[in-house]
Amino acid sequence: MSRWICLAMEVESAEPDGLDDARMEALAEGVARWLSVEWPGQLMHRYAPQGLSLVRHGPTGRLALHTWPERGVATLDVWAPHEVLGERWEALAAWISRQPPYVVREARLHAHPSGPS
Repeated sequence: MSRWICLAMEVESAEPDGLDDARMEALAEGVARWLSVEWPGQLMHRYAPQGLSLVRHGPTGRLALHTWPERGVATLDVWAPHEVLGERWEALAAWISRQPPYVVREARLHAHPSGPS
């Protein structure tokens, strides 16, 4: 059985439209590419007047993203087997911070003996 880990991040945008839906979907796709995984499943809910909850998932993990555009903040959680994310979690957080206009304000790693429920 593979050990799963969760990288929980708080991401801030330096631009007012940095957390719009299209940019957040592109960031989620960029994370999947960076990890070299395919997450074909997608669930999305758009809030009125603004905000987004997006989940991308597949056999190699899942990504959950929630935005609060009025505060300029998003949370981004990445669940993956240790073999996929493992020692790379700090590099992933740094990569996100190099994608304008994002800055990872906090990143925490949580280990779990099995996959997400």
